[in-house]
Amino acid sequence: MSGNYIFGDYSSTNRLMGDIAPASNVGGGANPDYALTDFLTDFPQFSSVCTATDPGTPTIPTTVSQTFIDAANACLLYSKYGDLWRLCMGYFVAHECTMFLRSAPSSSTAANLVGNSAPPMLQTSKSVANVSVSYDVSSIADDFKGFGTFKYTTYGQQLATWVRMAGMGGAYVR
Repeated sequence: MSGNYIFGDYSSTNRLMGDIAPASNVGGGANPDYALTDFLTDFPQFSSVCTATDPGTPTIPTTVSQTFIDAANACLLYSKYGDLWRLCMGYFVAHECTMFLRSAPSSSTAANLVGNSAPPMLQTSKSVANVSVSYDVSSIADDFKGFGTFKYTTYGQQLATWVRMAGMGGAYVR
């Protein structure tokens, strides 16, 4: 073999280079602008907690909601999701807002801060007198393995579903 040949060399001179980017399912490019106003247009149920109607502070500080938008923008590429991108951005931000609100204590006592920081847990049974109720959701939770906290909210579950449909194809890393 020639010393110039390297197995798997996909340099720019390789004629297959044009096929690698689409086959990798990674995508690239810039995302369209997405702001808090876009999120609140699509998810108006968060308006009262993301914006202040009086001089008081919103329940979710603007800096925190902007951080959620920035994180979604870094994780979700328009080139991968196309027309679903804005919806997926909204699901991501709604999930993060819901998790933030879930952890917000009703008071700042040590017990409330610790109690509200615990991860959500599912109650699998409850009994009152002769009435008993149990739920087994393990088969549902198994569908979302690898999606971290996204399985804890319906917004996260919807996002995970769209992410799966968009595909987690292979990637060529050089």
